[in-house]
Amino acid sequence: MKLGQLAAIFLGTAMMVSALPGYAQAGPIYFGTGWSVPIETARDVPPADSFPGSEATEIVQFTADALNFSGDCEGCYNLGGFLSSGGALLSATYLNGADASTDLDGTLWQFTGTALFTNGQTYSVRHDDGVRLYVNGIAVLAEPLFTPPVIHSFTYTGETGNQSFSFLFANCCATEADFQIELTPAQEDLVPAPEPGSLVLLGTGLLAAARARRRRRA
Repeated sequence: MKLGQLAAIFLGTAMMVSALPGYAQAGPIYFGTGWSVPIETARDVPPADSFPGSEATEIVQFTADALNFSGDCEGCYNLGGFLSSGGALLSATYLNGADASTDLDGTLWQFTGTALFTNGQTYSVRHDDGVRLYVNGIAVLAEPLFTPPVIHSFTYTGETGNQSFSFLFANCCATEADFQIELTPAQEDLVPAPEPGSLVLLGTGLLAAARARRRRRA
């Protein structure tokens, strides 16, 4: 390959890199499922071994890059409004006759994924109504009963590291539905971007090798 061709390739690569941000992060992806259940079931979130219950009908499956949902805004007290309220929704598939306009009364939800949990760290979750949290299958938080919007804090006492989790959440009735918690992304979700300096060194090396080859031919 001629020196001029190498230089053109190097300059083109440098221009593309300059247009990119100095970092990259592959955001976490959380998975969720919603069920329609009797109002009384939604007043007291069942534990994991009996969730969601025999009377539950699956109505939506979705993915999101954050756990930030609310049905409190005008026009949000439905499946579509709740899921898209915080801007975290990536995809949603409605099932069994449900759609984005389906009411939130009498619904159970499960949010699952992997996050970095640190021993001794305190987390706060805002919810309306009840919520249960399991980390690696172990119950960490149990506030299952019907409640107005409330913030519960808990201190994680398990092993530090990437852990699988499952939030079980209910919305009984009225016109409010909230679930918000900020989790630390799992370590493998963080993807370092190539450093421009490294690419410059690579390009410089290619050019130097090409010059040396030309000298030897001369």
